[in-house]
Amino acid sequence: TAGITEGCATDDPLTPENEARFCPTEPVRRDQMAVFLGRALGLTPISPETPTFSDVPKDHWAYGWIEAFKSAGVTQGCETDDPLTPENEAKYCPDDSVKRDQMAVFLTRAFLQ
Repeated sequence: TAGITEGCATDDPLTPENEARFCPTEPVRRDQMAVFLGRALGLTPISPETPTFSDVPKDHWAYGWIEAFKSAGVTQGCETDDPLTPENEAKYCPDDSVKRDQMAVFLTRAFLQ
């Protein structure tokens, strides 16, 4: 394998603990996309002292990958309709599913830079 994905986790109590799963019908989240594309691009996770995105703290499982994704210019973050979010606060929306338009932007930035 190319090492781009390690599979997915499941809460199914009937699935053996060490069984490899891919979850092909599940949507891909933005945090997962940063890891998949980061690995495909050969990026290395980075851990700046101050997080770039307010919704991705240093203890987030994909923090280093999301920071590398930003540093490589693949993402600028996400827009939010949350009226409580300050206008200049950068967010990544790690738990949101990747939409087709976002995927197109990620791939264009990743492979045409």
